[in-house]
Amino acid sequence: MSDKEKAPAQQPYNPFLTYYLIAESPIHAGAGKEVGYIDNVIQREVSTGIPNISGESQKGALRQFWRKNKISDRDILFGPEAGGENAGAVSPAEAYTLFFPVQSYKGVMAWVTCPLVLARWKNRMSRFGNTVPAWKFGIVADNQFFCNAATLDVLPKKVVLDDLNLDRQEITAEEKHEKFENYFAEIFANHPLQDFFKTRCGVVSDNVFRFLVKYKTDVRTRNRIDPASGTAKDTGLFTVEYLPEMTVLHGSVSTQAEFKKDGKNETDIRKMFTDNKPAYFTLGGDKGVGKGNLKLIVNN
Repeated sequence: MSDKEKAPAQQPYNPFLTYYLIAESPIHAGAGKEVGYIDNVIQREVSTGIPNISGESQKGALRQFWRKNKISDRDILFGPEAGGENAGAVSPAEAYTLFFPVQSYKGVMAWVTCPLVLARWKNRMSRFGNTVPAWKFGIVADNQFFCNAATLDVLPKKVVLDDLNLDRQEITAEEKHEKFENYFAEIFANHPLQDFFKTRCGVVSDNVFRFLVKYKTDVRTRNRIDPASGTAKDTGLFTVEYLPEMTVLHGSVSTQAEFKKDGKNETDIRKMFTDNKPAYFTLGGDKGVGKGNLKLIVNN
Protein backbone atom coordinates (compact mmCIF):
# COMPACT_ATOMS: atom_id res chain seq x y z
CA MET A 1 0.00 0.00 0.00
CA SER A 2 1.42 3.40 -0.98
CA ASP A 3 1.59 6.35 1.40
CA LYS A 4 -1.39 7.93 -0.37
CA GLU A 5 -3.47 4.79 0.13
CA LYS A 6 -2.70 4.43 3.81
CA ALA A 7 -5.66 4.77 6.12
CA PRO A 8 -5.74 8.02 8.11
CA ALA A 9 -4.33 7.79 11.62
CA GLN A 10 -6.96 7.14 14.22
CA GLN A 11 -7.65 10.10 16.47
CA PRO A 12 -6.87 9.47 20.15
CA TYR A 13 -9.88 8.96 22.39
CA ASN A 14 -11.04 12.23 23.95
CA PRO A 15 -12.34 11.46 27.45
CA PHE A 16 -13.98 14.87 27.91
CA LEU A 17 -17.45 16.12 27.12
CA THR A 18 -18.10 19.85 27.39
CA TYR A 19 -21.42 21.24 28.51
CA TYR A 20 -23.37 24.36 29.40
CA LEU A 21 -25.74 24.99 32.30
CA ILE A 22 -28.55 27.54 32.33
CA ALA A 23 -29.95 28.51 35.73
CA GLU A 24 -33.72 28.19 35.35
CA SER A 25 -34.19 29.43 38.92
CA PRO A 26 -31.84 30.99 41.52
CA ILE A 27 -29.07 28.53 42.47
CA HIS A 28 -27.55 28.15 45.94
CA ALA A 29 -24.45 26.00 45.57
CA GLY A 30 -23.36 26.77 49.11
CA ALA A 31 -19.91 27.39 50.51
CA GLY A 32 -21.01 27.48 54.15
CA LYS A 33 -21.21 30.48 56.46
CA GLU A 34 -19.00 33.54 56.20
CA VAL A 35 -18.26 36.56 58.36
CA GLY A 36 -20.04 39.41 56.56
CA TYR A 37 -23.48 40.71 55.70
CA ILE A 38 -24.43 37.45 53.92
CA ASP A 39 -24.86 34.42 56.18
CA ASN A 40 -24.93 31.63 53.58
CA VAL A 41 -22.71 32.42 50.59
CA ILE A 42 -22.30 30.70 47.23
CA GLN A 43 -19.20 28.93 45.90
CA ARG A 44 -16.59 31.10 44.17
CA GLU A 45 -13.17 30.64 42.62
CA VAL A 46 -10.50 31.49 45.16
CA SER A 47 -8.27 33.20 42.59
CA THR A 48 -10.88 35.43 40.91
CA GLY A 49 -13.94 35.58 43.15
CA ILE A 50 -16.13 34.58 40.18
CA PRO A 51 -19.01 32.20 41.09
CA ASN A 52 -18.67 28.55 40.14
CA ILE A 53 -20.28 25.21 40.99
CA SER A 54 -17.96 22.48 42.23
CA GLY A 55 -17.69 19.11 40.55
CA GLU A 56 -18.68 17.46 43.84
CA SER A 57 -21.97 19.40 43.93
CA GLN A 58 -22.77 18.43 40.35
CA LYS A 59 -21.86 14.77 40.83
CA GLY A 60 -24.12 14.50 43.86
CA ALA A 61 -27.00 16.20 42.03
CA LEU A 62 -26.60 13.97 38.96
CA ARG A 63 -26.44 10.85 41.13
CA GLN A 64 -29.69 11.97 42.79
CA PHE A 65 -31.32 12.35 39.34
CA TRP A 66 -30.22 8.82 38.41
CA ARG A 67 -31.50 7.51 41.76
CA LYS A 68 -34.91 9.22 41.54
CA ASN A 69 -35.40 7.90 38.02
CA LYS A 70 -34.22 4.40 39.08
CA ILE A 71 -31.51 4.22 36.42
CA SER A 72 -29.49 1.12 37.24
CA ASP A 73 -26.11 2.31 35.97
CA ARG A 74 -25.58 4.95 38.65
CA ASP A 75 -23.05 2.93 40.70
CA ILE A 76 -20.94 2.38 37.58
CA LEU A 77 -21.06 6.04 36.57
CA PHE A 78 -20.75 7.71 39.98
CA GLY A 79 -19.29 4.97 42.19
CA PRO A 80 -21.07 2.88 44.85
CA GLU A 81 -22.86 5.01 47.44
CA ALA A 82 -21.27 3.03 50.27
CA GLY A 83 -17.84 3.61 48.75
CA GLY A 84 -14.81 1.39 48.98
CA GLU A 85 -15.22 -0.82 45.92
CA ASN A 86 -14.26 1.43 43.00
CA ALA A 87 -14.42 5.03 41.86
CA GLY A 88 -17.07 6.28 39.46
CA ALA A 89 -16.35 6.37 35.74
CA VAL A 90 -17.84 9.85 35.26
CA SER A 91 -16.13 12.89 36.81
CA PRO A 92 -17.63 16.38 36.42
CA ALA A 93 -15.19 19.27 36.79
CA GLU A 94 -16.09 22.74 38.08
CA ALA A 95 -18.76 24.67 36.18
CA TYR A 96 -17.57 28.23 35.55
CA THR A 97 -19.70 31.34 35.05
CA LEU A 98 -19.74 32.31 31.36
CA PHE A 99 -22.57 34.88 31.15
CA PHE A 100 -23.99 36.76 34.12
CA PRO A 101 -27.44 38.44 33.95
CA VAL A 102 -27.75 42.09 35.00
CA GLN A 103 -30.47 44.73 34.92
CA SER A 104 -30.55 47.11 31.97
CA TYR A 105 -32.20 50.54 31.96
CA LYS A 106 -33.40 49.76 28.41
CA GLY A 107 -34.40 46.28 27.30
CA VAL A 108 -34.94 44.95 30.84
CA MET A 109 -31.76 42.85 31.18
CA ALA A 110 -28.45 41.88 29.61
CA TRP A 111 -26.04 38.94 29.79
CA VAL A 112 -22.42 39.99 30.29
CA THR A 113 -19.07 38.25 30.13
CA CYS A 114 -15.49 39.57 30.03
CA PRO A 115 -12.17 38.94 28.21
CA LEU A 116 -10.71 36.87 31.06
CA VAL A 117 -13.74 34.57 31.20
CA LEU A 118 -13.79 34.20 27.39
CA ALA A 119 -10.05 33.44 27.26
CA ARG A 120 -10.41 30.69 29.86
CA TRP A 121 -13.53 29.33 28.12
CA LYS A 122 -11.67 29.26 24.79
CA ASN A 123 -8.70 27.47 26.37
CA ARG A 124 -10.90 24.76 27.89
CA MET A 125 -13.00 24.27 24.76
CA SER A 126 -9.91 24.05 22.50
CA ARG A 127 -8.18 21.67 24.90
CA PHE A 128 -11.15 19.32 24.76
CA GLY A 129 -11.35 19.24 20.96
CA ASN A 130 -13.86 22.01 20.22
CA THR A 131 -13.31 24.65 17.53
CA VAL A 132 -13.99 28.17 18.78
CA PRO A 133 -14.28 31.43 16.80
CA ALA A 134 -11.87 34.35 17.02
CA TRP A 135 -13.57 37.61 17.92
CA LYS A 136 -11.88 41.00 18.08
CA PHE A 137 -12.63 43.46 20.84
CA GLY A 138 -9.11 44.24 22.00
CA ILE A 139 -8.67 45.79 25.43
CA VAL A 140 -12.05 46.50 27.00
CA ALA A 141 -12.05 49.70 29.06
CA ASP A 142 -14.12 49.96 32.23
CA ASN A 143 -16.57 52.32 30.47
CA GLN A 144 -17.13 50.07 27.44
CA PHE A 145 -19.69 47.41 26.57
CA PHE A 146 -19.10 45.38 23.41
CA CYS A 147 -22.42 44.32 21.88
CA ASN A 148 -23.59 44.33 18.26
CA ALA A 149 -27.29 44.98 18.90
CA ALA A 150 -28.73 48.40 19.74
CA THR A 151 -31.55 46.88 21.80
CA LEU A 152 -30.11 48.18 25.09
CA ASP A 153 -29.20 51.69 23.86
CA VAL A 154 -30.74 54.49 25.93
CA LEU A 155 -29.01 56.93 23.57
CA PRO A 156 -27.07 56.05 20.42
CA LYS A 157 -24.20 53.75 21.51
CA LYS A 158 -24.94 54.39 25.22
CA VAL A 159 -26.21 51.71 27.63
CA VAL A 160 -26.94 51.65 31.36
CA LEU A 161 -26.32 48.26 33.01
CA ASP A 162 -27.40 48.21 36.63
CA ASP A 163 -26.05 51.65 37.67
CA LEU A 164 -23.12 51.72 35.21
CA ASN A 165 -23.11 54.12 32.23
CA LEU A 166 -21.23 52.40 29.38
CA ASP A 167 -20.29 53.18 25.77
CA ARG A 168 -21.42 50.45 23.39
CA GLN A 169 -18.89 49.17 20.84
CA GLU A 170 -19.36 46.51 18.17
CA ILE A 171 -17.66 43.10 18.13
CA THR A 172 -15.99 42.11 14.88
CA ALA A 173 -15.28 38.56 13.79
CA GLU A 174 -12.86 37.09 11.30
CA GLU A 175 -14.63 36.53 8.02
CA LYS A 176 -14.84 32.76 8.40
CA HIS A 177 -16.34 32.90 11.92
CA GLU A 178 -19.84 33.38 13.24
CA LYS A 179 -20.93 36.56 14.92
CA PHE A 180 -20.52 36.58 18.69
CA GLU A 181 -24.24 36.70 19.49
CA ASN A 182 -25.18 33.99 16.97
CA TYR A 183 -22.57 31.59 18.30
CA PHE A 184 -23.56 31.84 21.96
CA ALA A 185 -27.28 31.97 21.20
CA GLU A 186 -26.96 28.30 20.24
CA ILE A 187 -26.69 27.57 23.97
CA PHE A 188 -30.34 28.64 24.10
CA ALA A 189 -31.41 26.50 21.11
CA ASN A 190 -35.11 25.60 21.42
CA HIS A 191 -35.32 27.89 24.47
CA PRO A 192 -37.93 30.70 24.58
CA LEU A 193 -35.20 33.22 25.41
CA GLN A 194 -32.90 32.48 22.46
CA ASP A 195 -33.78 35.60 20.45
CA PHE A 196 -33.90 37.66 23.64
CA PHE A 197 -30.36 36.53 24.52
CA LYS A 198 -29.07 37.19 21.01
CA THR A 199 -29.88 40.91 21.22
CA ARG A 200 -28.70 41.39 24.82
CA CYS A 201 -25.36 39.59 25.26
CA GLY A 202 -22.03 41.37 25.34
CA VAL A 203 -18.59 41.91 26.85
CA VAL A 204 -17.61 44.25 29.69
CA SER A 205 -14.17 44.76 31.21
CA ASP A 206 -12.70 42.26 33.66
CA ASN A 207 -13.02 44.84 36.45
CA VAL A 208 -16.70 45.57 35.74
CA PHE A 209 -17.51 41.86 35.46
CA ARG A 210 -15.89 41.11 38.80
CA PHE A 211 -17.81 43.99 40.39
CA LEU A 212 -21.12 42.67 39.01
CA VAL A 213 -20.60 39.04 40.06
CA LYS A 214 -19.46 40.14 43.52
CA TYR A 215 -22.15 42.67 44.38
CA LYS A 216 -25.11 41.89 42.08
CA THR A 217 -25.94 38.30 43.01
CA ASP A 218 -29.43 37.46 44.31
CA VAL A 219 -29.39 37.93 48.11
CA ARG A 220 -32.58 37.21 50.07
CA THR A 221 -33.47 37.55 53.72
CA ARG A 222 -35.31 34.56 55.16
CA ASN A 223 -36.83 33.73 58.51
CA ARG A 224 -36.90 30.69 60.78
CA ILE A 225 -40.36 29.64 61.93
CA ASP A 226 -41.03 28.24 65.39
CA PRO A 227 -42.83 24.93 64.70
CA ALA A 228 -44.72 25.16 67.99
CA SER A 229 -46.23 28.61 67.42
CA GLY A 230 -46.10 28.91 63.64
CA THR A 231 -44.60 32.39 64.00
CA ALA A 232 -41.14 33.77 63.32
CA LYS A 233 -38.43 33.25 65.89
CA ASP A 234 -36.98 36.40 67.46
CA THR A 235 -33.48 35.55 66.21
CA GLY A 236 -34.57 33.75 63.06
CA LEU A 237 -33.54 36.21 60.33
CA PHE A 238 -30.74 35.07 58.00
CA THR A 239 -29.54 35.93 54.49
CA VAL A 240 -28.90 33.52 51.61
CA GLU A 241 -26.96 34.25 48.42
CA TYR A 242 -28.01 32.78 45.08
CA LEU A 243 -26.57 32.72 41.60
CA PRO A 244 -29.25 34.64 39.65
CA GLU A 245 -31.73 32.94 37.39
CA MET A 246 -30.54 32.88 33.74
CA THR A 247 -26.85 32.70 34.64
CA VAL A 248 -24.98 30.63 32.02
CA LEU A 249 -22.10 28.36 33.09
CA HIS A 250 -19.79 26.02 31.22
CA GLY A 251 -17.77 22.98 32.23
CA SER A 252 -16.51 19.55 31.30
CA VAL A 253 -17.06 15.98 32.39
CA SER A 254 -14.56 13.17 31.88
CA THR A 255 -15.61 9.62 31.08
CA GLN A 256 -13.30 6.66 31.50
CA ALA A 257 -13.41 2.88 31.61
CA GLU A 258 -15.01 1.22 34.61
CA PHE A 259 -12.55 0.64 37.44
CA LYS A 260 -12.91 -3.13 37.62
CA LYS A 261 -11.80 -6.21 35.74
CA ASP A 262 -13.89 -6.89 32.63
CA GLY A 263 -15.75 -3.61 33.26
CA LYS A 264 -17.31 -1.41 30.61
CA ASN A 265 -14.96 0.50 28.31
CA GLU A 266 -14.79 4.25 27.70
CA THR A 267 -17.22 4.17 24.77
CA ASP A 268 -19.79 2.23 26.79
CA ILE A 269 -19.49 4.65 29.70
CA ARG A 270 -19.95 7.71 27.50
CA LYS A 271 -23.01 6.18 25.86
CA MET A 272 -24.49 5.28 29.26
CA PHE A 273 -24.06 8.87 30.40
CA THR A 274 -25.27 10.66 27.26
CA ASP A 275 -28.24 8.31 26.75
CA ASN A 276 -29.55 8.99 30.26
CA LYS A 277 -28.38 12.55 30.92
CA PRO A 278 -31.08 14.87 32.25
CA ALA A 279 -32.38 17.81 30.27
CA TYR A 280 -33.06 19.43 33.67
CA PHE A 281 -31.91 18.59 37.19
CA THR A 282 -31.84 20.24 40.60
CA LEU A 283 -28.76 21.18 42.59
CA GLY A 284 -27.87 22.92 45.82
CA GLY A 285 -29.88 24.22 48.75
CA ASP A 286 -33.46 25.45 49.07
CA LYS A 287 -34.90 23.07 46.49
CA GLY A 288 -37.96 22.91 48.72
CA VAL A 289 -38.74 26.55 47.91
CA GLY A 290 -38.24 26.30 44.16
CA LYS A 291 -34.51 26.94 43.88
CA GLY A 292 -31.76 24.93 42.18
CA ASN A 293 -33.23 24.16 38.73
CA LEU A 294 -30.63 23.79 35.98
CA LYS A 295 -30.87 23.05 32.26
CA LEU A 296 -28.05 20.84 30.95
CA ILE A 297 -26.75 21.12 27.37
CA VAL A 298 -24.01 18.60 26.52
CA ASN A 299 -21.79 19.08 23.44
CA ASN A 300 -21.48 15.59 21.96
